[in-house]
Amino acid sequence: MKFKEIEIGKSEQIRALLTGIEERGAKAGTRYLVLNFTDGEQTVTANYWNCTRDEFTAKEGQVLDLRVDAKLYKGSTSYTVQSYLLTDESPEAYVTSAPMDPVDMFNKIHSFAANLGVYGMLVYTLLEENREKLLTWAAGKSVHHNIRGGLLYHTYTMLQSASQLYKVYKNILPLDRDLLFAGVILHDIGKVRELSCSSIMSIDYTPDGNLLGHLFIGAEMVGECARKLGLPEEKTLLLQHMLLSHHGKREMGAVTLPAIPEASILHHVDCMDAEMYMFRSAREETKPGEMSDRLFALDCRVYNPKN
Repeated sequence: MKFKEIEIGKSEQIRALLTGIEERGAKAGTRYLVLNFTDGEQTVTANYWNCTRDEFTAKEGQVLDLRVDAKLYKGSTSYTVQSYLLTDESPEAYVTSAPMDPVDMFNKIHSFAANLGVYGMLVYTLLEENREKLLTWAAGKSVHHNIRGGLLYHTYTMLQSASQLYKVYKNILPLDRDLLFAGVILHDIGKVRELSCSSIMSIDYTPDGNLLGHLFIGAEMVGECARKLGLPEEKTLLLQHMLLSHHGKREMGAVTLPAIPEASILHHVDCMDAEMYMFRSAREETKPGEMSDRLFALDCRVYNPKN
């Protein structure tokens, strides 16, 4: 049984990995827990009422047998845990990972560094310095690529898209190929410091992540490395601009707006890749011929065709 198979209004038995525990207070003054689970395909949040963290005997990283209710609340499926039992099953089978081998993705991304001209050594250095984290890190806490190896997978697919777009638009206006690909590879490098990711993909924001954000952190990492390597000032400035503007709009977290075509391509490729991941995830969690729950980030419900 998977979470997506639980029908609205039904109560079912399901086995899932506990990845997060948060205690909150209800309006009536009672305490309850917000629990994060993954069944190996889907990550969900479920409430466990009238319980404190001290009273809850399970720990993050344990696989539980659950009795779960599913209800419709404001257009989305809401889960409530009625009861639970501890198991001794290994959590490994429940940790969702990228569909490609992380070492293979890292090596393919790494190979681009040798052909990035003045940016090559900088990209190579930052990849090597953060290799251990990059092989496992997620790209986000909840919205997209929030899986083991998600950051590499996001970067790898973006690099493929950017490579094709470069071929199209280099004939329309002059484009700096090396700057574009360096920006794609490093656009989210700040997430290795913005996020903490445990072995079971319990993902949270670090103090640096909460206070600074990955755009600023990434630009700082690029600046520090560029100064050590003696990268020309304008080349450093342009690459930092790529990172600081890749969210596209200030209301979406951009420090500044894309002022060069390479930064604009990076922004749109980033958005497209995140959205395609969300569409894929929504379809995998939705029965054929039905609509998904409303996705906040897409501002819509996703349809999964029957065929």
